[in-house]
Amino acid sequence: MNSFVFWKAQCKIDMKSFEAHVNVVLGGECFYIQETGGVSRIFREVVPRLRQCVAIDGIDLYLSSPPPAPQSVDGLFDRFIGHWLQEDRRPFQIRKSINRTILNYMNRYILDKFNSDVYISTYYSCPPQNTIGIAFVYDMTFERFPECFEAHELQECFKKKKICFEKSTRLVCISEQTQADLISHYGVPASKCRVCYLGGSEFASGTRVEKKSQSNDVRIIYVGDWRTAYKNFDFLLKSLEIFSGCDDRECILHVVSRMRPTAKDWAFHCEVFKGTIHYHENADDAQLRDLYCQSDAFVYPSLWEGFGIPIVEALSCGLPVACSDIPVFHEVGGDAVEYFDPHNADACAAALERAIQTRNSTNAITRRIQRAKMFTWDKCADGFTEVIREAAGEL
Repeated sequence: MNSFVFWKAQCKIDMKSFEAHVNVVLGGECFYIQETGGVSRIFREVVPRLRQCVAIDGIDLYLSSPPPAPQSVDGLFDRFIGHWLQEDRRPFQIRKSINRTILNYMNRYILDKFNSDVYISTYYSCPPQNTIGIAFVYDMTFERFPECFEAHELQECFKKKKICFEKSTRLVCISEQTQADLISHYGVPASKCRVCYLGGSEFASGTRVEKKSQSNDVRIIYVGDWRTAYKNFDFLLKSLEIFSGCDDRECILHVVSRMRPTAKDWAFHCEVFKGTIHYHENADDAQLRDLYCQSDAFVYPSLWEGFGIPIVEALSCGLPVACSDIPVFHEVGGDAVEYFDPHNADACAAALERAIQTRNSTNAITRRIQRAKMFTWDKCADGFTEVIREAAGEL
């Protein structure tokens, strides 16, 4: 068993508006869920900004095992806290289980005794004893679409969330819709909740969609998981098959996801949609920017989401967007995107057609970019800074 506590020079920032210095510990669970993108992207963007905005004595990261991708957290934190076990590949499953159980209790004891003022839960972990807890709340997808998940997943998720919500002092919701769902499903007092919209408009870095001459081929980009039912990917394929039949056009779909399909999944996709599909596994920001700028439209057919970072990213590049007519997408896209009923494939095809017609329109491009500018990581960090300031005032 290794004890790993890595010390770096601590950064102290003073702000007149902040009366006391605080020690902050961030729960590292988000970095196990997604090494890049998703929830881990939020904290890779927000943490460096928090260090510039809040009078803190340090931001430490709590990990119960080595990070799956050390580079994903490199340079973000002052210390890594926790005891780690080397992976035991020998066939002693009972011993491994016992070691893991003991380690969990030990790490919890370390976290409870650690000198922190504010604990930030990145995926529904509980704050240490005698510590102000702030938890990020992303969506209520499990609650709204239980049929999409295994029974044991649901039970574990509901229990974990309930305890986290009860023990946390503040709950940071990433949209108004998420806050409304949280209050509805868990009976959380509204006074405990705060809304901090996420960012994404910085993503374009000055790049813009390429002007395109008349052509019979249409390039569509989709970003997200293609396996989970509520993401509605099979519906998208059916919609694109209808869309392709209009004007006998050639439709090319670029799928950016964490996982490539198996041969069986790929065969099914090709059976539903006869056009060309390119899968891009774990594309980095530069590759994703290129795909946005070379595409004719971005489509997001989800039945439910907590926010919609890909919508902001696509808009920031000036790319036309067609997305599901659900409340949270209206919060993000406003009047800069085309909406469709996520259960009506003909409506999706029609929305894509409307979106693509505006691809080269200077006015439409400007409107999309201006909409994206409403959602920046600086604004997100400022909102979260206010939550920390408010919570720390209760110390």
